Amino acid sequence: VARHFQAHPFDMVLYEPKSCRTCGLGRPARSKHCRICNRCVSRHDHHCGWVNNCIGENNLRHFVLFLLANTCTCAYGAWLTFAA
Repeated sequence: VARHFQAHPFDMVLYEPKSCRTCGLGRPARSKHCRICNRCVSRHDHHCGWVNNCIGENNLRHFVLFLLANTCTCAYGAWLTFAA
């Protein structure tokens, strides 16, 4: 948690020190508590049902690569279908 506090400092305008109402821990700036996973996620984007995980700071890059791979697979399948 200390690493997240250093990576995203509070600017005291939009982000001020808060604690999570659900788990009671200090919340870094730009973090939210996921009610599905029941944990706080730094730079929380959304909870993805396809990967059954929260998309946040630690796995956003992998999620974008997952979407790119799915898009390429769908485009290749469409090309195979309509090229014949």
